[in-house]
Amino acid sequence: MAEPAKYLLLLSKRNEDIDFFKKIAAELALEFKSTGTYENFISFTADIAQSISIIDCDFQVPEGDQEPYPLEDVRNFLEDLASSERVIALTDKPLIHYQSKDGFKFLHNLIRNETEIHAQMTVLWLKFLNSEDLGFMHFFNSSTKPIRLEMKHTAQRGKLVEAVQNLLQKQGIERRLAARVAQTTDELLLNAVYDAPRDHKGMATLHGKDKTVEFEIEKGKSIVLELSESEKILGLNVIDQYGSITIENFLKAMSKDFSESKFSESEEAGKENLGFYAIIQGGITLLIHCKKNTRTQAMFFFTKASSYKEFKKSFQFYSFILQ
Repeated sequence: MAEPAKYLLLLSKRNEDIDFFKKIAAELALEFKSTGTYENFISFTADIAQSISIIDCDFQVPEGDQEPYPLEDVRNFLEDLASSERVIALTDKPLIHYQSKDGFKFLHNLIRNETEIHAQMTVLWLKFLNSEDLGFMHFFNSSTKPIRLEMKHTAQRGKLVEAVQNLLQKQGIERRLAARVAQTTDELLLNAVYDAPRDHKGMATLHGKDKTVEFEIEKGKSIVLELSESEKILGLNVIDQYGSITIENFLKAMSKDFSESKFSESEEAGKENLGFYAIIQGGITLLIHCKKNTRTQAMFFFTKASSYKEFKKSFQFYSFILQ
């Protein structure tokens, strides 16, 4: 990972974006620079390596402006920046909904919102993005102790999901949101069981394995599920001991909705890996932190909403960090 950032760079013409990120930069003790044109943003590129960069990918123009962003030129300029570790796409809705298959791909996407919890989570996330040392509990009070459950056998998967459902029920979480969270937990556990394991050559060892057949997880490779909460949010963290997810696999998973589309035989073989598209489509905030060949943490967060409308208006981002 690069050295900690010194700047927060913003490419946007929206006044609300400028005001918002100026405050965020102050919270992070970063120097703030902004511009409304990609030509001027190019002049910032010398600072990219030392920056957290926020790029408006809606390409909308405030009322009164005559010229929109030249979309194709912007795409060409951003192509190399998109997969940079601290370049973030800023959008009105998740980028997965309107980026083309061949379009530029971002490892990080922040969806605009006006809520207080959105601002708080943005600050926490950008601090996480700017450090090698922070973990799951960074998003919660230091005095909070997480619930930690270990999965040593695939027969335990259902019990772990049930434990999550029981927690949500006690918290009074809205029914549809609770169902999404339980489904997300199960999806990430399946990923950890069937997609993460690799042999010494880096080849997947459990692709295609019958999921109805229960088995003991390899010794020393047990899966951990952490649950924690603050006054306003709940978070879960599924940890595997392989660190096998790649940037290419992440971007591929984010561009495909396996629930609705048909794929070739070779693509179907990878269907087990990473149902991230559906997780983001469902409004969940997802943060993947992979330490190569060591560990992957798949964290997700959501507000303690009593209504589905409240949940949808709270906050959302997705992020992939590889060390």
